[in-house]
Amino acid sequence: MNLFNKVILTLSLLINLQAFACDECNTFDYSTLQGDNYFGIQYRYSLYNGYVNLNQNPQTAISQKHYQNARIAHIPINSSEYTYVTNNYDYEAFKTIELRYSHTFNEIFNLLVYVPIHKNYLYFKEIYPVLGPKFDSLSTNAGLGDITVSASKYFKKEKGNYTHRINYGLGLTLPTGKFDIVNEKNEILDPDHQLGKGAAEIIVRLNYSNSYQKKVGIRSFINYTSSMKREDDGSNSVSFRQGNRTNAKLDAYYTFGNLKNKFIPSTGLYFEDSRKDRLNEKDWDNTGGTSLYLSIMPEIKIDKIYIQPLLFYPLYQELNGEQLQNSIRMSLSVLYSF
Repeated sequence: MNLFNKVILTLSLLINLQAFACDECNTFDYSTLQGDNYFGIQYRYSLYNGYVNLNQNPQTAISQKHYQNARIAHIPINSSEYTYVTNNYDYEAFKTIELRYSHTFNEIFNLLVYVPIHKNYLYFKEIYPVLGPKFDSLSTNAGLGDITVSASKYFKKEKGNYTHRINYGLGLTLPTGKFDIVNEKNEILDPDHQLGKGAAEIIVRLNYSNSYQKKVGIRSFINYTSSMKREDDGSNSVSFRQGNRTNAKLDAYYTFGNLKNKFIPSTGLYFEDSRKDRLNEKDWDNTGGTSLYLSIMPEIKIDKIYIQPLLFYPLYQELNGEQLQNSIRMSLSVLYSF
């Protein structure tokens, strides 16, 4: 089996993964692939449970026994057909399979393209319809998300045993995902459970890395994302603007192995802050907040293939209103460098 067929086989296996694997992963290179050309796939998973206002502790796994007989129903927050009572078993989860492509021109200019396919889950333990007995509900939707395109410029300077690299640029998220999905009662789903935002986003990026003898080093980035407003065009009942977001990451890594095969463990901190969303020209109180995560990535390089498992574990979070808390985020990337 040649190398190309091995890559295709690996990607096919990833597409069929049913394991846990971050919904909102950002436009940055968080590996030693900075500046390289590559294509590949990323599978990611994020889980939210335990209400912050009820002082409930988030759980890193969900037991199927609590929802295996749940009724299929989509319950918007402002539903006129259903009401719900917050429960410790409520949760939401996001799975994404994302195609990724990066190309660097003349070792200076870089182009990134991310194409995500989402599957979203929302479970409520106690739902009370206008008529009939209470029930629990599990709703899902799946499809193409918003495509991101990013362009950036590299600066690289080598001085003695040290290599410094700076990468800055802009990203644009295109409103390619569906944003007007309705439930069986023709009620539009909440914006955070649509496949797309229905409006463009501008991302400002800055990366910096510094390595010593190309074996040990640090990597950092900061992104600022500004969302455009989605107007009510008559086909849906809301105008919406997602809150602007800032995320930053700093980690340290060490490289074992040779030029062809490497093991590159890294660990650090990941920070994100989100302003409140705007729904129908008003702040949406149960959105936004600040979180800090521990990040761990044991990266493996085998010839031209990079395998990147990544874990974000929450250390601190301060969320607004009545929100489910960040529980855990995981991803697995398989990339082919060329």
